[in-house]
Amino acid sequence: PRAPMWGFICRRRRWIVGAAAVGAGTYVGYKLWQRQQEIMLIYREVSKALRASNNRHKAHYDETQADCNQATLAHLATLRIRLAALVDIGRAQAAVRAEP
Repeated sequence: PRAPMWGFICRRRRWIVGAAAVGAGTYVGYKLWQRQQEIMLIYREVSKALRASNNRHKAHYDETQADCNQATLAHLATLRIRLAALVDIGRAQAAVRAEP
């Protein structure tokens, strides 16, 4: 007869195959889970970096926006002064013309 081990394996073949399948499945599952953890970690790092970058850009945008607003207000002020000067000149000219 063959070695008793083979008899054991033959009798329990289905059970052993099942156990092997479960083992392999568990291992593969664990490996996939590990990979997923790695991916999640990378994803977290990336999203953190993106968020930081967005915040930086937003801060910069707010600054430039504020500068822009200041510049616009200053420009409007000078335009208002110019307009007032033109109105004054117009009045002066009208007054000169009105004189006999």
